Amino acid sequence: MGTFKFRDVDALSKRNYGTFICLMHALNLTYKIVWKESYGYFNKTTKKWNGVVQDLITGYSNLSGTPLLMNNDRLPYVDFLSDITQKLDINFILKRPPVSEVRDIFDIAFHKHVWYSLFPTFLLLTAGVAFVLFIETRYFGGPNRAPGDAFLILLEAVCQQGTLTLVVTAGGAILFFVVFMIFMLFYTAYAANIVGLLQSTRTVDDLETFLQSSFQAGAEDTHYMYFYMKEARGAIRKEIYRTKIGDKGFYPMKEGLERVMKGGFAFNILSTPAWFYLTKYYDESDVCSLQTLRGDYIPSQLGYVPIPKGLVHKEILKIASIRVAEYGLHYRNYIRYILRPKCTSIPPSFKGIEITDVKRPFLIIVGGVVLSISIISLEILYNKVKNRLRLRKNAFI
Repeated sequence: MGTFKFRDVDALSKRNYGTFICLMHALNLTYKIVWKESYGYFNKTTKKWNGVVQDLITGYSNLSGTPLLMNNDRLPYVDFLSDITQKLDINFILKRPPVSEVRDIFDIAFHKHVWYSLFPTFLLLTAGVAFVLFIETRYFGGPNRAPGDAFLILLEAVCQQGTLTLVVTAGGAILFFVVFMIFMLFYTAYAANIVGLLQSTRTVDDLETFLQSSFQAGAEDTHYMYFYMKEARGAIRKEIYRTKIGDKGFYPMKEGLERVMKGGFAFNILSTPAWFYLTKYYDESDVCSLQTLRGDYIPSQLGYVPIPKGLVHKEILKIASIRVAEYGLHYRNYIRYILRPKCTSIPPSFKGIEITDVKRPFLIIVGGVVLSISIISLEILYNKVKNRLRLRKNAFI
């Protein structure tokens, strides 16, 4: 327990073992360690407790070396000491996803203020081109233009396709040059940002973003994880459990972390054994590509040391635990088990472009084809009806 070997095995108990020993020495107590198979849960069928809580209720044990989570079921049967444990650090561990998996890269390539400025710029230039075409047609003998020609010319400039429209005045040529130059700069900046975003990663900052992403999720196969994941509070947490985890989404630590390293998977686990396993079997660059996301399935994430209800030595234990906390001994034991590497920079991520990354352009293409077919079908129908009415009118005459 105190040799720091196999930190990934029963890490919760080992992390608190040093603090427990300090407490025993502070009170000059002799102790005997008893191992139990469960933290202690109430069986609704047998109406009995098991594990650590059962030993405390029956008086077989006087103090738990392993911190437990405080809940309404346990409060009537055991008391808790709160000063000799640290936060449990149970979080989702996941690989930082590409930006395209959590945001629409075709929207964030420009800041919203740039998008807002593009629309009035487009309308202003359209009005300018329409005015030039009108002047050339009326005063300089230019060819007749349809009202929508100016709009089509601006679309050609936006898409950098060039135009077959000819101008006959120097002022019109200058305006066309300015229009195509402006949108060439926008087009170049936009394309460069898209390429950069396709090869960038982004940290998932909140559960709502995680829920809307394509990530799958799982949780460590432990007693407390089963209990608290199924009793999740909050609509988002319940939806994550229902859609991404479910009753079959609990895995052993090794299997869950291997899924994390493959990408597209988040694993809810106690951080201490997870980082120990990852730093032992994976390179630093691989580990530094990971992030944590607080799931808060366990309220406050604080562990408390349980003692029997009505224990006569409760005040003595309470004072001793406060002294251990004041000396910082519990924090010293806590940081000795936290092995996450300090990453000076996030390693670059390169991947091929997938169909999901370019979903927006494909939708635009499909939508455009459907819209054009629909419009031409209506035009054909309109012409047929128009010709039929004309034939009827001629036959009547």
